[in-house]
Amino acid sequence: METEQHRKLKKLLAEKLKEWFGVCVQEYPSAGHELDIFGVTPEGVSIYIEIIWSPSRTHFLSDINMLQQSDADIKVAIASPEIISKDEFQREFSKLVIAKRREGQVFHGEMLNGRIILQDESYVENDLKRLLTQLVEQVAPLKKMQPRPKLKFPQPRLSDTLPDGRSDILLSNLFPVSSMPNFQSVEQGRLMEFLNKALYAHLKSNLSLRPHPIFRSTYFHRPDNGKQKVVNGRIVASPVYLHSGELNYWVHDSVTLRFVELSEMIFLLVEPGYVFTADGERPIPKEKAGPLATKKLAYEFNNQYLQHIRFWISTLVTDKEKITIPTNLGSIVISPSEAGVSVSCGGGVR
Repeated sequence: METEQHRKLKKLLAEKLKEWFGVCVQEYPSAGHELDIFGVTPEGVSIYIEIIWSPSRTHFLSDINMLQQSDADIKVAIASPEIISKDEFQREFSKLVIAKRREGQVFHGEMLNGRIILQDESYVENDLKRLLTQLVEQVAPLKKMQPRPKLKFPQPRLSDTLPDGRSDILLSNLFPVSSMPNFQSVEQGRLMEFLNKALYAHLKSNLSLRPHPIFRSTYFHRPDNGKQKVVNGRIVASPVYLHSGELNYWVHDSVTLRFVELSEMIFLLVEPGYVFTADGERPIPKEKAGPLATKKLAYEFNNQYLQHIRFWISTLVTDKEKITIPTNLGSIVISPSEAGVSVSCGGGVR
């Protein structure tokens, strides 16, 4: 739930972006998320501002993920003093900025202090306005109407050197498409829609994954015997009981999968998560599921998240260490090894 300061920041910044650049929207829908503040200048330059306020690691990583996925021309993060003061959060943010700048994106290199923005009107009208104006002026000359470029399938960079001289593996949840047919018959602008429909049809028919009635995620449902479900040696659906022995709810491993286009490339985006149901079938209301998800994710860090991604990739792999999605025009092929994930013949991951 958003704090009062978070809401005030969104309102203030939305008003200022509209005043300075002409148009702005709060909670702008994009790729299944709601971006805090999104505006577009008369030159067509898009500006995305994400407010990172909750000091929990789960919320921080969720906001970072939205910044990573957004295709806005300019990205700016505004954070609470508690977030800015944590070295681990600063490091994660620096890694993201480095990765995106190497892709040619304009990403402001520091998290701005939201408390100063709320308290200092002079800072907003001078420093913040000047910063955004300079970023827009940097991007505007590059915004020209050009023919849609041919999609590329290069191998992504897997490592970067951080400002402190240390090297990190930048293994993301984006897996590049290595090959696919020429979908010229697909209406322009609807390629992602076509690919994602093919993806969900594949998930339903081949993996028996159940779509969530509200969200984009799919999950393993309760087995017919009413006991926990195990896939590739991992429990993916299990009941949770009260101390009295009465059933409380079921927890299911879930995943949101979709194709996205970034920097003239197409990727399969893998977002692991959980679904909670009342009886192994019926999802519980989101206002009750939210606290359960937050509690469960609070103890999961980078290594656990990576293990979740590897599990889903090993589940999706068909043969020859590749993920193959059939369509009526040919197959879409994703090679997890190109993103640094090695899948063994037995379905495990190393």
